[in-house]
Amino acid sequence: MPRKPRLHFEGAFYHVTTRGNNQQKIFFNDSDRKKYLYFLRKAKEKFHFRLHAYILMQNHVHLIIETSEQGTISEIMHWLNTNYTKYFNWAHEKIGHLFQGRFHSALIDKDAYLLEVSRYVHLNPVRAGLLKHPKNYKWSSYSIYINGSEDNFIEKNLILSMISDKVNSHTNLYREFVETGIGEDSREFREKLYKGLLQPK
Repeated sequence: MPRKPRLHFEGAFYHVTTRGNNQQKIFFNDSDRKKYLYFLRKAKEKFHFRLHAYILMQNHVHLIIETSEQGTISEIMHWLNTNYTKYFNWAHEKIGHLFQGRFHSALIDKDAYLLEVSRYVHLNPVRAGLLKHPKNYKWSSYSIYINGSEDNFIEKNLILSMISDKVNSHTNLYREFVETGIGEDSREFREKLYKGLLQPK
């Protein structure tokens, strides 16, 4: 059965997940992670999308991307995954596929669920048992949200504005919002997120 084309329009919000083939590692060290972020920045420059959140886990990646008229989500991820795979195979003397088939993307209802998806993304290392608090995880956009730092790599203002209309309260309220999800059962949290919230494509 032929695959259905992915829905695309300018300003669409996607939760993208891409995983290692057969659950293999896609990052062996920090150099790999830095190189992936390098290609992610280059993809932003090329396709002019907005990156609202990201996290790099050992064998998969989560991204929240808002597309522009200059590239579909398929074009973006094909370019990103192809270039990173070329680097990875060269760096580690490997051949063949690095990623598991097509990436998974889910269209997000910006007004209703973007905030919730961002929390899901930032809590990944906690739910994986890697640490007790997301602020201690180096390879995500969470620190940019809670430290009040500015970085044109991440478009954080939209999600923060959903917390409160008071700019001075954004950072603390977002931190509190994320932390309330730490104690929730990971399976129930995931089911709640996906049941009626996102439309897998």
